[in-house]
Amino acid sequence: MEIKLPDLDGQPQTIIDKSSMILIGANGSGKTRMSIWIEKNNPDSIVHRISAQKSLDMPEQTQNRDISVAYEKWFFGINNENKKFLNDARDSFRWGKKPVTHLLNDFSELLEYLMAEEFKINAEFREKYRDGKTTIAEKDKQPTKLDYIRKLWHDVLPNKELKLSAGHIDVVSGVDIKYHGSEMSDGERAIFYYIGEIISAPPNSIVIIDEPENHLHKSILVRLWNSIEEKRKDCFFIYLTHNLDFAVSRLDSQIIWVKEYLGENNWSYQIIDDTDDIKALSLEILGNRQKILLIEGDKERSLDYKLYSIIFNDYNVIPVGSCQKVIQHTKTCSELSDKHYLDVKGIIDIDRRDENELNNLRAMGVFSLNVAEIENLFLLPEVVEYVFRKMSIQDEDIVKNINIVNSNILNFLDEKKAEQALLFTKKECENKINEAIHRKSTKIEEYIEDVKNIRNMDTFISNTYKENIDTIERICSSRNIDEALKILNNKGVIQRSGVLDILKMSKDGYINLILRSLQSEKSSELISVFKSKINIDD
Repeated sequence: MEIKLPDLDGQPQTIIDKSSMILIGANGSGKTRMSIWIEKNNPDSIVHRISAQKSLDMPEQTQNRDISVAYEKWFFGINNENKKFLNDARDSFRWGKKPVTHLLNDFSELLEYLMAEEFKINAEFREKYRDGKTTIAEKDKQPTKLDYIRKLWHDVLPNKELKLSAGHIDVVSGVDIKYHGSEMSDGERAIFYYIGEIISAPPNSIVIIDEPENHLHKSILVRLWNSIEEKRKDCFFIYLTHNLDFAVSRLDSQIIWVKEYLGENNWSYQIIDDTDDIKALSLEILGNRQKILLIEGDKERSLDYKLYSIIFNDYNVIPVGSCQKVIQHTKTCSELSDKHYLDVKGIIDIDRRDENELNNLRAMGVFSLNVAEIENLFLLPEVVEYVFRKMSIQDEDIVKNINIVNSNILNFLDEKKAEQALLFTKKECENKINEAIHRKSTKIEEYIEDVKNIRNMDTFISNTYKENIDTIERICSSRNIDEALKILNNKGVIQRSGVLDILKMSKDGYINLILRSLQSEKSSELISVFKSKINIDD
């Protein structure tokens, strides 16, 4: 199917040989208006559009109608013998002369059409076989639309079954649970509605779905639309969505980034190459006009995400997994600067990187914490003091307790100095090996010599390890807590600091107390403390 798009920079645009298309962009960018333009400007195709603003109230009863009347009232909003009138009247009767904002309210009409088709086919079947014929012709075994809906419903919700009796639609769950369709949950009604709308769409239609994720749990979203697309392979689907995982899940789909509606049926938009290896990330960036901050971890469990979302609330914070992925995606997004408005930056743990490596990362927009790992931020003296004051510890005890916490951290570092020195030594050894392997060589003899030097690193390793031990001992003897938190990389440091014993709190309780404080209006000073250790060069 060939889909005509609005002109781009004065040039006509079409999408060919795709099974679907996704319009993605920020709120107010003009996605819905563009979908309406597509509906109006592809006259050789029948277009069926489902708006984001729709009523999902399932009626308890429906009227019996002739099937052609029921179909026209559902599809056009009115029935009339004049077919040209129907097409022209659709804007008025289906869309209330407000196609962008009108609340679509066609659930009752959809059910009337489905029931009319069910009744018609069943009546014809009964008439044909009422004389007792036992051999049923193949063409008479074709299922009704409600049969298809029941099957697709069961594919998506295998533990629930739709039952049809005397014009009623019921849901059966388990042995004893049965309720009328009007008592379905929002999600169940949405599933029934979407399947019914698209099963009923005319053959070879363009089907436009605005916000297909509405009311649907993410666990069934992709499964539902996969099932619908599989059943209606004759149709071309156009999705308007903010759900990035769903957008990426569509196979053989063309992504359109709608940047801005310019008025008078003109848009600033871009046809996105779906071969980008960071497609999901690019879509999230395209769908949001905020500045982007890429971080380690994930949204569900990541302390990084919880903290950075609060202290960098002017950014769209996106967890991408590992440290290496933060670096890779930030670098790639910088190279794709034509595909988004604003800067993309990354934050990673310092992970024993030397200053030269950190400078190279900063040059590509990747910044590091000024402590060994994110948990250490919660042991900064200023943070610990803030919590003590919040918990109403007396002033004379605050200094004493801070000294106890700092002393415990330094003692822990001294106890772990062999472990920590070895970690730094391994990192420096790795850097030296990588430098030798990747050193520019013009002759094989030069490369062989570089590799030979790698074999003779015993002295380098011993000296480096001793230097690291000396550095740690110097930090411990000078009682330099800032330097200690900068190099101590051990998940047990919060427990060993003693702060939890003083406060009689769990680790999660302590961290959550600080996060809640950061979210309050009075925490600007505390936010400044955190930001001072996470400089992203704003």
